[in-house]
Amino acid sequence: MKIVYLHQHFRTPEMGGGTRSYEFAKQWVIKGHDVHIITSRIGAAKIPSTVVDGIKVHYISSRYDNSFGFRKRIFSFIKFAVLSAFKASRLNPDAIYATSTPLTICLPAIYCKIIRRVNYVFEVRDLWPDVPIAMGVLRSKSLIRVAQILEKAAYRFSSHIITISPTMRENVIEKGIPENKVTCITQGCDNSIFNQQENFDTSWLPKELKDKKIIVYAGAISTANDLKYLVDLALESKNFQSDIRFVIFGEGLHLSFLRDYATKLNVLNEFIYFYGHVSKFEVSKWMSVSTFTVATFGGPSALWIHGAQNKFFDSISAGKPIATNYLGWQTRFSIEENIGIYIDPSNVTVALAQLTQTINDQKWMTNAGENCRYLANNSLNRKLLAEQCLEILNAFEKR
Repeated sequence: MKIVYLHQHFRTPEMGGGTRSYEFAKQWVIKGHDVHIITSRIGAAKIPSTVVDGIKVHYISSRYDNSFGFRKRIFSFIKFAVLSAFKASRLNPDAIYATSTPLTICLPAIYCKIIRRVNYVFEVRDLWPDVPIAMGVLRSKSLIRVAQILEKAAYRFSSHIITISPTMRENVIEKGIPENKVTCITQGCDNSIFNQQENFDTSWLPKELKDKKIIVYAGAISTANDLKYLVDLALESKNFQSDIRFVIFGEGLHLSFLRDYATKLNVLNEFIYFYGHVSKFEVSKWMSVSTFTVATFGGPSALWIHGAQNKFFDSISAGKPIATNYLGWQTRFSIEENIGIYIDPSNVTVALAQLTQTINDQKWMTNAGENCRYLANNSLNRKLLAEQCLEILNAFEKR
């Protein structure tokens, strides 16, 4: 089967960031399918296409960067949608897999459905336009109306819908989509990337971090992620002379503010460290020597109640417990499976005490690590999840 996979923000492990599309496409190639990724150009490179682990990757000349403002992002989304529609049509696939965000990814899929009579499966990674509306990013009544019409079209024209969290599935069904048209297939664990052994070489660690309790955050750095909270936690750690240290990986508009704020509190490069954007292999290396990982959210509940952050599953892949400061489905899941804790989002003194108490409970830590490894190798194994997606695509292959 010839599959066109539409993903504007496609990443390989070397690039860092979320690699769900890479892992899925790689597994489909192994199964004998011809997989074509259509994605946006990265940086200044102008390579039209390449092959990565058997996956044919086509780059559209529509650059996108996390530093873009609202207008520039919208222009990038629309340009990509138009150009990728023509590219996908020329490839003449047997099936299309379109993953959001952005929501405009549905446009080339709908175009091919109409022009080429090709069915598409639509993957919902973020609930648009609900999230930008809740954040106040989308304020114009006319733009909100357009976005809502686009959302309905994406669902209506699709042959099937896949969500990456169970509460996202519920939300889509509540919008009038039949239950049998919506399947939840969560993010999953990259066991081929994250080492799950228990003893690791720490000789490469900076001397100031040796013998410290390292807590890793790896992901987007924006106001929505509320990383100011971690800087405040770092100050609390300093005030209580704790051996907990926070190591942050990622990029985004909020990074310079956080560095300045940490400098102002005299905790930068002492109790909190910012290492920028790195490959997934580098994140794996740091997680291997970490004690805990952390995922944070701030703002309206639409941001986190349905959230399925990559860092959450990366932590499970690495066999590390995770601390969350939001009450979404991921936090409930981590507590039910005994792989994580909820820390107070409004009181860093309480949050530090919760972290310290848990880290000092060696029995709990050992059990949490074992539970993470079990989940990563079984129900959250991304290879198995890729096969579930493929079964759905097979059902809608053009005959």
